[in-house]
Amino acid sequence: MAMQTGPHTTLRHALLVRFGLLAGVTALLVGLIFALFGLRPMGARIAENQFNATAEQVEARLTTRFAPTEALLRMSRDWIDGVAPDLDDSKPFNRLFLPMLETLPQITSVVAGTSTGQGWMLLQLPHGSRHNRLTDIPRWGSQHRVIDRTVEGDTVHLWQTSTYDARLRPWYDGAMATPEQAIHWTAPYAFFTTGEPGVTVSTRFKLDDGRDFVLGFDIKLRDLSESTMLHPVGRHGLALVITDDHRVLALPARPEDISEQAWLAKMLAPVDQLGLAPVNQALAAWTPGIPAGEVFGYRSGNADWLASVRPYQLGAQRLWLIALAPEADFAPAWQPVASAMSAGLLLVLLAASLVAYRQAGKLSRPMEALAAASERIGRLDFSAAAPVDSDIFEVAQLASAQAGMTDMLRRDQERLAVQASELREQIEALHSAKARLRESEQHFRNVTNGGSTLIWMSGLDMLCSYFNEPWLRFTGRTLEQELGNGWLEGVHAEDRPRCQDTYVAAFARGKPFSMDYRLRAASGKYRWLHDEGLPRYDSEGLFLGYIGYCFDITERKQAEDQIHSLAYFDPLTNLPNRRLLMDRLNQALITSQRAQSHGALLILDLDNFKALNDTQGHDAGDQLLIEVAGKLQVCVRQNDTVARLGGDEYVVMLEGLDQEESTAARQAEGIGEKIRSALHQPFTSRGGNHGYQVSTSIGLTLFRGQDNTPEGLLKQADVALYQAKDSGKNVIRFFNPAMQAEIDARMALEDALRRGMANNEFRLHYQPQFDQHGCLIGAEALLRWQPPGQPPVPPDRFIRVAEETGLILPIGLWVLRTACAQLKDWQTDEQRRGIPIAVNVSAAQFRQTDFARQVAAILATTGARPDLLKLELTERVVMEQLDVVIAQMVAIRALGVGFAMDDFGTGYSSLSYLKRLPLDQLKIDQSFIRDVTHDPNDAAIVRAILAISASLGLQVIAEGVETQEQRDFLQGNGCTAYQGYLFGKPMAIEEWSRAMPARPD
Repeated sequence: MAMQTGPHTTLRHALLVRFGLLAGVTALLVGLIFALFGLRPMGARIAENQFNATAEQVEARLTTRFAPTEALLRMSRDWIDGVAPDLDDSKPFNRLFLPMLETLPQITSVVAGTSTGQGWMLLQLPHGSRHNRLTDIPRWGSQHRVIDRTVEGDTVHLWQTSTYDARLRPWYDGAMATPEQAIHWTAPYAFFTTGEPGVTVSTRFKLDDGRDFVLGFDIKLRDLSESTMLHPVGRHGLALVITDDHRVLALPARPEDISEQAWLAKMLAPVDQLGLAPVNQALAAWTPGIPAGEVFGYRSGNADWLASVRPYQLGAQRLWLIALAPEADFAPAWQPVASAMSAGLLLVLLAASLVAYRQAGKLSRPMEALAAASERIGRLDFSAAAPVDSDIFEVAQLASAQAGMTDMLRRDQERLAVQASELREQIEALHSAKARLRESEQHFRNVTNGGSTLIWMSGLDMLCSYFNEPWLRFTGRTLEQELGNGWLEGVHAEDRPRCQDTYVAAFARGKPFSMDYRLRAASGKYRWLHDEGLPRYDSEGLFLGYIGYCFDITERKQAEDQIHSLAYFDPLTNLPNRRLLMDRLNQALITSQRAQSHGALLILDLDNFKALNDTQGHDAGDQLLIEVAGKLQVCVRQNDTVARLGGDEYVVMLEGLDQEESTAARQAEGIGEKIRSALHQPFTSRGGNHGYQVSTSIGLTLFRGQDNTPEGLLKQADVALYQAKDSGKNVIRFFNPAMQAEIDARMALEDALRRGMANNEFRLHYQPQFDQHGCLIGAEALLRWQPPGQPPVPPDRFIRVAEETGLILPIGLWVLRTACAQLKDWQTDEQRRGIPIAVNVSAAQFRQTDFARQVAAILATTGARPDLLKLELTERVVMEQLDVVIAQMVAIRALGVGFAMDDFGTGYSSLSYLKRLPLDQLKIDQSFIRDVTHDPNDAAIVRAILAISASLGLQVIAEGVETQEQRDFLQGNGCTAYQGYLFGKPMAIEEWSRAMPARPD
């Protein structure tokens, strides 16, 4: 049947059109290839590839150096665990961080500091030796404990004077300026200890006592230059890393005319000091508008150069990776390129001819292909055949009809085959699922029963359906006994309600939960468990119940209880300490406010407790303190609190007294009298050989509501205690407004004392000392306080306040420094040269472990002669911790400084101790001199002191000599040195120079 003609093309016309299109397409392809690969600058692309490769290598080097260190710093916060390392021993700090230094060579040292001036440093030196520096500015000032350990294990301990303060270092300051536990990277800088270039990563977190703690790792940077100095960029190019302020962090390749040592010394120097013109001109040509990593060109000398700049973020700062090279390094070889392009064009033409030939054959054989395909379809053969494709209308219509019929038959056949295949696969999957289920169940049992973790599971009914073998071994019960809610029988009765509430609440939310509770073990004892419950889901995401993992944390709980006891209870008496007392007192104020009832605070102090320690030893004293604690607890009610503040000082807090103040006062006084009477009973000393009777003085104050603070109440009771002591001891005294006025006056005096220190209001007066011939033999430096526009403050008013507040330490150093400076000044005065000066030293000042070092430093700084300085100590200073005092005196005596015992005879020192002390002089207290001429007892005491001093070879000087009769008595009994108003009053140095005669040579 003839096909009707239509608008479609003929076979001949189709062939002509296709050959024309083929030629045009070929020409177009050639043009596009030439435009893409011939005209585009190939040099820039090559340079870009090399620059990127260099930058990626340097970035990888930076990342491997900084990223592990930052991650390790985050983990290190947990190592501190809220408690600052010991400053008197470097080993705990080293145990934490030395393994890290030995593992990561880029970390050279670990540094740390607190907001109160403590500091730690561990430095790993070459060949395995290490260096520690420990800082405690409140205790040691500018002295730092240094510990060096050699590879052989030798340890050297020494003290070094330094201005180092961790709080002034950039790693500490930067961490304090960032949020808590954030990571801070310093700008590159030279390390304080080694001078090496580096950077410090640090973080800040809180200690348990509220102080800020900053921990940092020092990272060396010198070997970063290996990645830039040794990595080629083109043939003559350079790579370097700079900071945001254009300082060199990683050096480029070293010029031949510079030594390696001199080149490495340029790290952290400004980039223009490298003397590399291409680098300087690249930075001048680079602007922030150029995208990161994009290649840009510039002119350097007589050559064109290419460069690329990429940023690298390090914390809050940016580093810049720079790669540059002459453009000529990347110019392609044009002759090979042209040859390649010609060969490519030839191949394209050959391919076009081949396509044309194949197309002609394709157009002439369509009908044959259709006939063969019809025959295969008749045999239900749907195997793939060459597609029949033609633009000729007749061929296209026939091919389309045949294709439709073929697709319909093939789909029917394929659908049947797929259904059969799916059925087989479902059967196989069912068998496989059953096998996997059996294997999974066995694996689950092996895993859960193989370890020590206690595991349980529950279903949607909230009943436990599984317990593993470790659980059953732990409880000693059978699975049947534990299933359902049977396991709750082993939970401690106090923990059971909380366990059930937590469990039910977790089911209501379907969220993970955790809880701690006590579970009875097979031994019958309860053990603490930490239980982690996780929700279970099926493959469709449906909630099935919970699975729990339990861990024995009994030892951790016991450690926590021990830490709590150490933090809140006195270790000797097991009574609440000051910290717990203040917490309970604060709660008592709140309760008193709510109930409008009174409470009372009693502070009691054992009279003459020190005498027991001195006569029978500290063991007997400790036994007495324990027995006192027991008697106090018997005397008070169940809801009252007995605490020990320290030493022989106790506090009793009474709650729930009457709302009427007078009645509450009688109630509190009754309990106080009960306590005083109970403690006045004899105590049996250790061994029961004899009893010891003590008395107690009690200060008492009432409170109601929150009109006062816990600290204020303690001060009130403390003032009342002082009144009890001054009243003859073994009495009770109530706090009253007059005592409050005394507190206010004392606080005002303390504030004025601090201002006086800051405003340089203190002066030294010097009282002369004479011998029996009337010759000047020395002077005593006496502290005077003259507030501007006010009368002078007597020393007996402000010295005690200074000692109680600790201000006596800086004041004492000022006195010692000023007196030594005066000694140095007198050395240039022919009339005053050689006059010694005596300086009083307080107990708090002398007990400092580094006091001998302080004296040595002042002598060295002022240039004063040590043999002209005499330190005066009271019997109270000397007799407390005698062995320690003697060691301190020997260390100072080695400097050439002398010692005098001031106010001798007023204390209770033993004469057997006196011969052990390295003393030069005894000073008879003025209380004996005042009535020596008409009081036989005072006269006998003075004669005894003079006799003892003569037998011990000690010089004696009498204080407070005011009359000629006193001087005559003293001289007649062998005393040859005097001090008092008879010879001269204390005078300022200006008046002294005019009034005092010169000391004869």
